Amino acid sequence: MRVEPSIVFLKPNYACEFEIFITLLCTCAIENTIKIFSQDIKTNNEYEIDIKIKAQTEVTTRLDPDELIEEKKLGEGTFGTVY
Repeated sequence: MRVEPSIVFLKPNYACEFEIFITLLCTCAIENTIKIFSQDIKTNNEYEIDIKIKAQTEVTTRLDPDELIEEKKLGEGTFGTVY
C-alpha cells in the first residue's frame, strides 16, 4: 500500500486531497478500515479518522488485446500468425 502524499503540513482551515494505492497480487475481497492520524502541532492535539474501504479483485490469465505490442513475426501456421 502506498499513500500520496505520505505527509502533509497544512495551514489552519485548509484541506488536503490524498490518494491511497493498494497493489493486490491475488484474487480477493477487502472490506476494512484505514485510520488517518493527524496532529495539531500548536496544541499537540491528536485526531483519528476512520475511512471504510471495500474492494474486490480478480486475477485472470486473459490477455487484454490493447496491451499487446506486435514487435516481431515469429511464424505463421494453420491457426494464425505468431508474434
